[in-house]
Order: sequence, then C-alpha cells, then structure tokens
Amino acid sequence: VDGIATEDTPLSPLTRYGRNKAAAEQIVRDTGGCVLRLATLYGLSPRMRWDLLPNTFAKLGVAGEIRVFDGLARRTFLHVEDAASAFQHAIGARLIGVYNVGSPHLNLTKDAVAQTVQALTGCRIIPVEGHDPDERDYAVSYAKMQDTGWSTQRTLDLDQVVAFARVWK
Repeated sequence: VDGIATEDTPLSPLTRYGRNKAAAEQIVRDTGGCVLRLATLYGLSPRMRWDLLPNTFAKLGVAGEIRVFDGLARRTFLHVEDAASAFQHAIGARLIGVYNVGSPHLNLTKDAVAQTVQALTGCRIIPVEGHDPDERDYAVSYAKMQDTGWSTQRTLDLDQVVAFARVWK
C-alpha cells in the first residue's frame, strides 16, 4: 500500500487466507453487519502464536539475535486485550460497516519492533540482505474507529511476551 490504508483502500490479498477473509468480509458487508479489521495481534494467549512478528522477535531476542529482512517494511500491531475491548465497543455501540482497529502509534517498521525487543533482551539485531518472502508493507489509518469513541490502551508492550519466551524456551 502506498501511503496510509483506510477502510476504503482497495483490498489486494496476497494469500488464499487473505482472499477468503476478503470474501467473508464482503458477505458481512452485504448483510449490513460490522467488520473489524484488526491489526496484527500480539500478547500472551493460552496457545501462544509464535508466528506473529512481535512474538517471534521476542522469542528470537531471548535466544540472542534477531535476523531482520526488509527492516523498513511497515506493519501495524494491536495488543490482544485492546482487540477484545474493540469487539465489546463495536457490540455496545452497534457499529455497522468496516472499521480498522489499531493505533496510529503502532504503525511500526520491523526494525522498530526489533529495537523494542533488543531493549528488553540485549540481543543482537542482524540486518539481512535480500528480500523477505512476506511482502507486506503498510501503515493503516484508525481514525474511523477512534471517531466512535474507542482507542487502544496499550503500546508495544512486550515485557510479558519476552518473560514468557524466557520460560518457554
């Protein structure tokens, strides 16, 4: 995405998962429902998702080094507790339509996430030449959801994830 994506930015899913998600979203929109487009989640959960970038970097940081492809690629993140509060808000406010859910303060580069983990773990960050097969690079506007009165409460708080990664390894 060039610039900042809004709810009106045309979708261009890169995977089968993305295409199915876009098709399901269209069904919800056609029936007058509410779609919450969540930023990439992070945080503790009963079944940890080590494939999510902040969690992956926390685990790698605990191991001693983070190898970063395309460090300037932008991503956007949302703590799991903020995601839960967004669903509660959408139900209580009876929202209809499409809403991006996240925080403009959590539109970050992969390098910024690695540096956050480095500050917690003291790990080395190793920039890797070449192209990351994960081609995502985007920042998102959350103004529409914030205009409903909802906002995130968390920053990129990885203390708990790093602590869990230390025990988990």
